[in-house]
Amino acid sequence: MQPNETRDILTVYGASGDRTAILNNLRRCSRCTLPETHETILFDDEGVCNVCRQHEYRQSQIDWAARERDLVALIESGGEQQPADSQQEDRPLHTESPYRPEAETEQAASSGDGILPGERREPMTPMRRRIAEHMLDSRRTSAHCTTIVEVDLHRVVETRRELKEGMARRGAPLTYLAFVASAAVAELDRHPILNASIDGDELVHHDDVNLGIAVALDSGLIVPVIRQAQRLSLEGLAGEIAGLAQRARAGELEPNDVAGGTFTITNPGQFGAVLATPIINQPQVAILDLEAVVKRPVVVDDDSDAIAVRPMTNLCMSWDHRALDGAEAARFLSGVKDRLEGWER
Repeated sequence: MQPNETRDILTVYGASGDRTAILNNLRRCSRCTLPETHETILFDDEGVCNVCRQHEYRQSQIDWAARERDLVALIESGGEQQPADSQQEDRPLHTESPYRPEAETEQAASSGDGILPGERREPMTPMRRRIAEHMLDSRRTSAHCTTIVEVDLHRVVETRRELKEGMARRGAPLTYLAFVASAAVAELDRHPILNASIDGDELVHHDDVNLGIAVALDSGLIVPVIRQAQRLSLEGLAGEIAGLAQRARAGELEPNDVAGGTFTITNPGQFGAVLATPIINQPQVAILDLEAVVKRPVVVDDDSDAIAVRPMTNLCMSWDHRALDGAEAARFLSGVKDRLEGWER
């Protein structure tokens, strides 16, 4: 056979015949000894096959046994079928080729309803679905922004230490939340836009502060409302917060108890959280978030740079940029901060 000539083994030597004679008479590559088993195998002037030239095979890469099995299977088949391995899509001509198709990733076994191994699924509860719908609606509706201030609560801590035992005997557990609620309600009188709501293209201003207090339940979150909170003292707010939380966890709230809020406070700090961006409770324009009270070293005198360990917290407020701007939000939070840091009985 001449160099570069293409041949089909079954055409040249016949579809049947003596196997040994055929194998012994086949032309082979001078480098990898690949026999001329198919018309696509070409030899150059040096007797090197085209695949060797393309991939620069080494002798150590050749799977001799697999090559011989493929050749014998082809001869014995009479050319009517390919070896089983070669029936795979895009199978390389050389069985030792390093350029093999990547193995298909096995799909994880799953049941007919799409549940993967190790998973379990359960439907959302009606409360969870309502919360999800309400939160998504709020995110789509309001232009959410968040402003955060850091507050030194050492005076609040001292006042609470003095008052909490007496208030507890009167049925009003005194928490940090009550102090923040009192300061926020007082400051809303100076910044009434934070106590407004949005109805279409109109801002609705409210004379009363109907203060929503977010209460965490095992099944979700609910926001009962303290009506006319501006009329209540610190002790009155503490008693209302405790009473509403108790009724919420006992499932004793009425529909009217969770309607009509104008401003909301949430308190994830009781669970150790230190920073959050709460979602506004529609149609209100702001929600105030009280984080954990944590002792930290802070500068307490700007002139001398004196440092002291103080009980610190973050107040995070999300607000609706449709109703107000950042300056108003910052002024409101600064006012709440000043009231808490300068707390007097």
